[in-house]
Amino acid sequence: MSASRLLGGGRTHGRTLRLFVAATRTYVRSVVELGQSSLVLESGNLARLADGSAFVQMGNLSILGTAMRRRMEAFYSRRKPLLVDYRERSVAVGKIPITQKRRELGFSDVELKTSSIVQRALTPLMNQENQFDVQVLLTLLSSDRNLDVETSCINAASLALGVAGTIQEPVGAVCIANIGDRLVVNPSIDERSVADAELVYAGCRTGATLVQFRGRELSTSELNDMLYEASSHVIKIVKAQADIISNFDQQAPTDDLSYEEIFELGVKIKPSIKVIPTKELLHTVRMVAAPQLSQILQDSESSARGRLEGMLRLERETGRVLMGNSEYVSRELITRSLNKIVVGEIHDNIRASGRRCDGRKPLEARASSYECQILPEVHGSTLAELGETQVLCSCAVGRLDLSMMRGGYIRGEYLQSLFVTWERPASAIATVTNSSFYYGKLEVDRAELIHSSISPVMDQEYSYTVRLHCDVLSSDGNGVMAAVAPGVLAMLSAGVALKRRVSGTSVCAVKRTSTEFEAEGEEEEGEEPMLILDPTLIEEENCCYILNLAGTEKGITMISLDLLTGKPPPIDVIEDMVDVAYTSVRQELETINEVEIVPRKPVDEEVKLEVEIPEGSRSKIIALRGSSISNIEEQFDCQINISSRGRVILYGKSEDQLQEASETMLNLVAQGRA
Repeated sequence: MSASRLLGGGRTHGRTLRLFVAATRTYVRSVVELGQSSLVLESGNLARLADGSAFVQMGNLSILGTAMRRRMEAFYSRRKPLLVDYRERSVAVGKIPITQKRRELGFSDVELKTSSIVQRALTPLMNQENQFDVQVLLTLLSSDRNLDVETSCINAASLALGVAGTIQEPVGAVCIANIGDRLVVNPSIDERSVADAELVYAGCRTGATLVQFRGRELSTSELNDMLYEASSHVIKIVKAQADIISNFDQQAPTDDLSYEEIFELGVKIKPSIKVIPTKELLHTVRMVAAPQLSQILQDSESSARGRLEGMLRLERETGRVLMGNSEYVSRELITRSLNKIVVGEIHDNIRASGRRCDGRKPLEARASSYECQILPEVHGSTLAELGETQVLCSCAVGRLDLSMMRGGYIRGEYLQSLFVTWERPASAIATVTNSSFYYGKLEVDRAELIHSSISPVMDQEYSYTVRLHCDVLSSDGNGVMAAVAPGVLAMLSAGVALKRRVSGTSVCAVKRTSTEFEAEGEEEEGEEPMLILDPTLIEEENCCYILNLAGTEKGITMISLDLLTGKPPPIDVIEDMVDVAYTSVRQELETINEVEIVPRKPVDEEVKLEVEIPEGSRSKIIALRGSSISNIEEQFDCQINISSRGRVILYGKSEDQLQEASETMLNLVAQGRA
């Protein structure tokens, strides 16, 4: 049977079927010197059938990145047109998985967090005119236990997207560590563990697309030095990527089949629906929606729920008007157009009146309150109210044997004793979803921000396992950083040893996008972004970029910057956002320090003993798992943890007791008993 008959029963209407032909590949290699290490960028040698491929090496670390775009236009929601998947293989370090089937299973938290970081760094610079979904696959081919993979993954993904022609300009990434007032570029994992601060910076020629900072209470001046140092190295990486990309011919998306063409060929599939607003559509949406939108944003007496319901009504009414006049306007397109209009309206209303939608000034934070020990059976609990945002944090403390060995083959094992989870059900933002309690990339990423904010002030000698759970009961913006202060208070209520109290806040910037300027015939040059402290939900979802910051009275512990739309912010704008946020944090700490806490009775103190096992006997130690270990634990009233690499840690009430248990275990190994 012919291909034409398979596609449409012979009804081709005289149209010739065009097949995608990949561009001719040439091998290009570039080396960038970064401090004491060299970053090798290659393309054109591996994965030649992909739209774009990149091979990145640093030391023994090797990452393969491939980029593919869908061959047909997307007709569903494309709020996240870039999908990133990062996978680690135990074979990258010459190991065999210890799972029953001896292969890797689902995504680990490390893989989810790395995928999320890469996606956040690159999504803002994806070509908005591209109607095709893009997928980036990152695979760890060879591991270097002295180097982390985050920045190499961003560089590999950016180069692959650049070769594929689906990104506006290359993005480079680098890690900077502050070790004893000395800045180290791309530090080793051991150096990062002892560093006073570390910064993951991703950006292009004009500014930053992602900033991830965690430190042991660093000052703003030290942070600024790290930002400028990182920016100078990123520019070199971006230039090297641009030189490589210039050697490849990008395949134009118009050469692929669109939905209209496939529909004419007889395939039963949905017609193409554009999702990028045009100037004419933006003008029409503004004419229809502007009066009601201004009323919603200027009514300071309205509640958060009232504003959300008003926005939903506005979206429905605007859609009803526009979809009644044209069959080519989708609801997704209307939503995107409204988002662009809202950014400009927020900007204009604040410029005109000096007030925001809830009546506050641009740099005014909401009043906050904290109530501790509201859950009697929980070790520690705190309810925080920040305007109409409510966060309930609960803390449980257990024995240290409940800690987990993390890292595994790839990153080196370490003992994690603080576990943070963050959840925001759909009811918190007055919506309904198919599954309200789904824990995915977003939740893992938000929990990591809270963990990075609090962990620098934890006492390293605290020998207990801590679980902190943050429930966002209602969210009118700032739902992540609003959980930092109550989380700290809940941990203190549970008896956790902390050096100082921590608080967090968010700062976002609103600025009319380039599309709006073009629609109005204005110029974007010279337009400064407007900073908004402690944003509401509407402001948070319709800003250009947002910065989350946490810190103590002594210094900053965490910073996270995300670019949502528009051009990347330069470093001087980031400095202004940091100053505004940290000033607010120090003011909020005055309120938090006044909260009185009566700690619960601490858990019985226990002793830890780590046993050094010769490399030749580690397999025998692993084989002891089961009844033999259970008998030893029962006999000596202790807990024994054995990792997949044969590392043994014993927990008990006395050191003599643990010494006897370890001797018994080693005797079993010597006798060869399992």
